[in-house]
Amino acid sequence: MQQVATIGQSFLINQNGSISTVRHWVGLLNSPDGWQESKVYSRDFIRQELVYGGRSGNTIDVAYREFRGGYATPAFYQSLKYDLSASTRIRFQKFTIDVVRADNENIVYKIASDR
Repeated sequence: MQQVATIGQSFLINQNGSISTVRHWVGLLNSPDGWQESKVYSRDFIRQELVYGGRSGNTIDVAYREFRGGYATPAFYQSLKYDLSASTRIRFQKFTIDVVRADNENIVYKIASDR
């Protein structure tokens, strides 16, 4: 199945772990009903994203971002470039993606494998 993403949009998301919503009493002066909700991430929570950055000539730019516990991890940010004249199949970690079309607005792709 073909999918489409625009520049700056995550086009592949892999997420493990869990997120729960917890309600805390903060008082009626701090909230209309006195409650505040917050998200609690499990210790093993990890979210990986590939973000489309556009095309220049035959090269597409992709950014890899990784979040742990709900926060971006600077050590896990990577800028990637793929030359589509060499192959329209790109691979990153366990993912293989077939690029159907890419320009400076959108990428049209199919996920060939996630193993």
